[in-house]
Amino acid sequence: MSTEEANSYVQNLENLEMAHKISALVVSCRDCKETIGDLSIICIVRHILEMVRNRTKISWFRLISRIRYWQLDQDFAKLINTIEQSETIEDLYTALASGHQIVNSQINRLVAKEKQEYVLFVVNSFEFIEQQKQPVLAGVLHRLVKGSPAYFRIVSLGEPLLFRKDSLGEVGIQLNNDYIEIRK
Repeated sequence: MSTEEANSYVQNLENLEMAHKISALVVSCRDCKETIGDLSIICIVRHILEMVRNRTKISWFRLISRIRYWQLDQDFAKLINTIEQSETIEDLYTALASGHQIVNSQINRLVAKEKQEYVLFVVNSFEFIEQQKQPVLAGVLHRLVKGSPAYFRIVSLGEPLLFRKDSLGEVGIQLNNDYIEIRK
């Protein structure tokens, strides 16, 4: 699936859900296909958080807002750096757990800034993630949006691994709830 097809899908979602006021961010797993294992999951999460940071930037002309959100922006940048330096999925879980309130604050700020009701993260080209790591990424996405006005949707050409049980518990995704399969 190309980025254009994912953008088309997001556009269709926005048209169908206009009453709900969606703010959509599209992240492609293709950008992280050179990384393997846990690093690919860390790469995707980092891309998502960087997109949120870029969309919540305040221009220099809005000095009072910049001062007001300066500490939150600094904390969010530190969280992204911590995630970028993570080497295992456990490191990522630890960073997200300690920075969960910061992530929620940034998502709430994005919703307020764009005057939308919620944010939809669209994860495109899910087939580029190793099949055994797909449920783990879905679990991380669940944790990332928990308690915030955000949802995620996975777009995949192939059928993803739906469920996996590991030492961290059970993780999985549901068709038409968490992911959409595009067949050619």
